[in-house]
Amino acid sequence: MGDEEYQATLQRKHQERLAQFAVRRQERLAHYAVKKQTRTHHTENSNETAEAFLETFNKEKRQILHQLNELTDKTPVFERAAKFDVVLQNISNIWKFISDSLAFLPNYDVRRAQDIVKEVRLQVIEKRDLLMPKKKFAFKSRQRLTPSKTNKDKPLEEKNTISVITSLSSSNVGFSDRLDETLNLDSNECTGKDLNLSNISNCVLFTSRCCSIS
Repeated sequence: MGDEEYQATLQRKHQERLAQFAVRRQERLAHYAVKKQTRTHHTENSNETAEAFLETFNKEKRQILHQLNELTDKTPVFERAAKFDVVLQNISNIWKFISDSLAFLPNYDVRRAQDIVKEVRLQVIEKRDLLMPKKKFAFKSRQRLTPSKTNKDKPLEEKNTISVITSLSSSNVGFSDRLDETLNLDSNECTGKDLNLSNISNCVLFTSRCCSIS
């Protein structure tokens, strides 16, 4: 092979390599273009999805606040528990909606949405405690079935009638240490004698003649 043929062969191989490099470069450029287009499309879709999330989230939040504002002290008591259950269930639903949207939401939007739901739930709990306070239980002492009767409530007929005479001396008659009794003193026993009463409380004394009381 002469020098001219050898140079021609080298030149041809060089041109082939340049052509291959050009093809590879075009392929890489095309790949980068497709990748960039895909990334741009994904970003646009993410933005659209995030906007749709915020729109739905704000709508659900307004609905919950509206339901909460409708609950007042004028709401019938028997309806309050059911209405609060509905509001709390809606809060659980919107919390699940946030969890399902984590894949395409920015971290800031996720944290902000979660904080808003926590604040709304706290408002619901505070209002529920205000409109539906928990009953306080207290132990009460057991009352007697029949109240005890005092001495004043006892009828006079129930008092024991005592006719026993305590002779203190030959010239004295009387009673001592008596409580809530009816005392009778015979006229023959007290004639000419002194009547002596000691430690007598709430008693009634019957005597037919007057005696001198000491």
